[in-house]
Amino acid sequence: MPAPTPVEGHAQDRGTRESPVFVLAPARSCSTSLVAMLSGHDRIYGFPELLLFGATTVAELLDEATRRPNLPKSRVEARLSGPLRAVAEIHEGRQDAPAVERAREWLEERRDWPTPRLFDHLRARLERCIAVEKSTETLMHPEGLRRCFAAFPDARYIHLVRHPVTTARSMREQWRELFPSDGESELLERGASAWYRGHLRAVSALASLPTGRWISLRAEDVLADPASHLPGVLDWLGLDGGDVALMKPTQEWVFAGAGDDDSAYGEDLGFLRSPETFPPSLPDARPREAFTGLPQAMVEEIGRLARHLGYM
Repeated sequence: MPAPTPVEGHAQDRGTRESPVFVLAPARSCSTSLVAMLSGHDRIYGFPELLLFGATTVAELLDEATRRPNLPKSRVEARLSGPLRAVAEIHEGRQDAPAVERAREWLEERRDWPTPRLFDHLRARLERCIAVEKSTETLMHPEGLRRCFAAFPDARYIHLVRHPVTTARSMREQWRELFPSDGESELLERGASAWYRGHLRAVSALASLPTGRWISLRAEDVLADPASHLPGVLDWLGLDGGDVALMKPTQEWVFAGAGDDDSAYGEDLGFLRSPETFPPSLPDARPREAFTGLPQAMVEEIGRLARHLGYM
């Protein structure tokens, strides 16, 4: 990964705050569940997807429908509801329709803000909390990690992985509406490619950081047995691993639920409507068996990366 270039932000008082944590994961990796779980600790504040690094300014966030005209309008609004509901909650402690509309007006008045400044503004209102944010754009946008590294040089990272076969199959289910002209094999190839490109980008970028700045978690492990895996995450964050027994359930995450109008924020509307964690199972087939329609060289590369990430 090339050296990051500076990104204009608003770094005032950053030195007095905990460094933020960004979860790096492609879509359908259970990252929403992980953020909701971590938010059960009273010193961790998990945000919905803020889309910080797929755009450079608040104006680009608000104008996604213009920038990406092929996206259904409903999906554009669902994605934007992450920043809207975060601003409403941080400013007013509520996320009803009037508060969300005031959040939209507030963002419109700050269209020239770089997106890191928006995140700094939201974090500044948290007392003694570690901010955790996950957006697939951070990993999947070509410039996402570069922008993140440059804007928050002290950030920490959780690389969340899920088996490529179950991830690609889950992407296929979700993307049928987005890519209606694609057949089942094309959708599966899209998912497998997204899994490979995202995790390869994460592995390459994190290798440039000191080992203490990032950790890797398998979604299958941490969701199946949080009592065994979350203490290590808390210790890494500088918190007491024994606090796991006191953490609130995911249903009490401040961003659980799907909003007054049943809109979504992010990639996992099913979880938001029913915010209980269910561990993903390992697949009944290896990549070379599940991805038989994909180019052989691609399947072999996916298999090598999967083994590197702890899947056999």
